Amino acid sequence: MAKTLFEKIIDRELPATIVYEDEHCLAFRDINPGAPVHILVIPRKPIPRLCDATADDQTLLGHLMLTANKIAEAEGFTKIALGHHKDDIVATFLLNMFHGGRLAAMPPKLQSDNGKNCVIRPLSYVRERDLQAYADHKGYPIIPCNLCGSQEQLQRKQVRRMMDGWEAEHGNRIEQVFAALTNIAPSQLADRRLFDFATLGGDPAVAQDWLMTDADRD
Repeated sequence: MAKTLFEKIIDRELPATIVYEDEHCLAFRDINPGAPVHILVIPRKPIPRLCDATADDQTLLGHLMLTANKIAEAEGFTKIALGHHKDDIVATFLLNMFHGGRLAAMPPKLQSDNGKNCVIRPLSYVRERDLQAYADHKGYPIIPCNLCGSQEQLQRKQVRRMMDGWEAEHGNRIEQVFAALTNIAPSQLADRRLFDFATLGGDPAVAQDWLMTDADRD
């Protein structure tokens, strides 16, 4: 089988401006970038497509992510763009609620803990069906991904089937759930970290015992 373009670059059979390499991967500048700066990070092990990766490749894929982060920091990049859309955000919210016991989703924009980088999700307000229609119109290939943990993947599929049922029966329920994520009323929930309702209507120094959690009592 003939070598791929990437394999030829790794073997130095084709010229490339290499910015980083180690025993697991190599990074080089695109000779025809679609952006002011475009650096490709590729594994030395041939993996034709992301969906061809297996559980044995988890360490390698993690290394690629860390390498990309290292290169981004060296190049002065500060934003990471992810392709999550509105349906993904609603599915994550439901997954966290049903299987994690917490109200959390994926924000359109998130600052890293160290303040150096920012994750952006430009497609946060776009429905999956609209992206699918646009991809079909443009003839873009759809690349499946099977890298999520098996249990999480099973739970996510269950949630998506539920969402599909809602869509078929109610039409706008996904939009309503997403709208709720943008219209939070902390005083109408039960998280004292957001709203200290336990001290309302009495001595602020003495919280109502029946409203306190075990953690509060400790």
